Amino acid sequence: MSEPRVKKLNAERKKIRSINAKSYIETVTRHLQGPTFFDRLIIPLDRFLQKIPEISVTVIRFKVLKRGWKGDPFQFFPDVKEEIDRELLIIAQEVGLNFIYTISLTESIVKPLIKMGFRTHPNALYCIILALPETINEFLVSDSFSLDKFEFDKSRLRSFHKLQIRALGKYVRATWENQPVTMFKPVKSIAIQGHTDLVGSEAYNIALGEKRANEVRKMLVSEIGSSVRVVVDIVPKSYGEKYPFNITKKADAKNRRVGIVIIRYNNSLDDDLREIQESIRDELKKDTKIKGLDIADEIECIASRLTDLNYNDQFFQYVSIGEGFRESSLTYLRTELMREMYRYSTKGKSDKKNEKIYERLKFLIDLTKFDARKVARIHSKYAAGGGRGINRNDAIRMDFINDRICSKNPPSLLGCLKGFEKERIFINKKC
Repeated sequence: MSEPRVKKLNAERKKIRSINAKSYIETVTRHLQGPTFFDRLIIPLDRFLQKIPEISVTVIRFKVLKRGWKGDPFQFFPDVKEEIDRELLIIAQEVGLNFIYTISLTESIVKPLIKMGFRTHPNALYCIILALPETINEFLVSDSFSLDKFEFDKSRLRSFHKLQIRALGKYVRATWENQPVTMFKPVKSIAIQGHTDLVGSEAYNIALGEKRANEVRKMLVSEIGSSVRVVVDIVPKSYGEKYPFNITKKADAKNRRVGIVIIRYNNSLDDDLREIQESIRDELKKDTKIKGLDIADEIECIASRLTDLNYNDQFFQYVSIGEGFRESSLTYLRTELMREMYRYSTKGKSDKKNEKIYERLKFLIDLTKFDARKVARIHSKYAAGGGRGINRNDAIRMDFINDRICSKNPPSLLGCLKGFEKERIFINKKC
């Protein structure tokens, strides 16, 4: 039996008034995984759209070439990526280099496209590209920027400083959110550098620069919050009058500033995943309580998959209709383990790193088993009722797997995996 293929139908491009595209932009933000430019906006979205009157919207449509096929078109994304990249290059040459694009499959995303005058097609794979002019950079916090124009001889934060710090806090949190491991580049530390103008003694200005840096740190710590899922080292330091922006004017307001520099984890992804894999296997050897049980095989199974970066199964990712990914999705489990490694590699906690990674994995396996039953029940319900958005045949087979394997007490994740592999549902590679 021939495998389904996809064919490009067309690419429509329109200039849309920004205010008319607002509902679509808001919908996109709810579906995108990982930080986007929305997380770095200094001003509210409404005000931003007033500054950018038009947005270039491109919709590329691909049709599945197989009669009667009713599966999920998203699986063809790797096949069309080259076509999408070509379209992005054309747009880059025309309007700049700032894009937000997503694959749209759900009705909630397609409806706004119809309102904007785009054609739609059932069971099509859509790529929607929002192209924004490069001038948007002035409305975004970046990895290196300054809060300038402090009042003379004051450390008090001004209103426009607070807008930037709030945006920075939101962005830092977003970098630690659950997302595909290849996109997981969380902020490790933030350097906060206090500066002054050239008026006053060197000692006085060092103290004033320190006050400014600490004011920024205090608010930023509050904006980032105390979540255990975010671990960022914030380091204030005063340079006083040492590095002036303008040396010709002693009291220049641009010299009265606080510089902010973001530092990210930049280790090799392959090395990180191998380190996690070794940590898990070392702890598994010590864990004599589970020797011979399913859980031991499940831990070894998942550890063996960690370093396969081409692995793209969507097992348990679709927990319910309209709901996003979960920690227990195998696709994001690697991100959770990497987060644990980063958390316990800082602040002198490295001695407990292996143990904590291992404990987190055992917890996530239990969580995945819980979701295994839930997702199978949901697909079973849709198999019986023929609900839209789910392939009926897949749902029926999933229902069978749930009855025979996943619903055992205790359920077996390994059994679920093997059942899904056998039926080729959401699984592309055996353990």
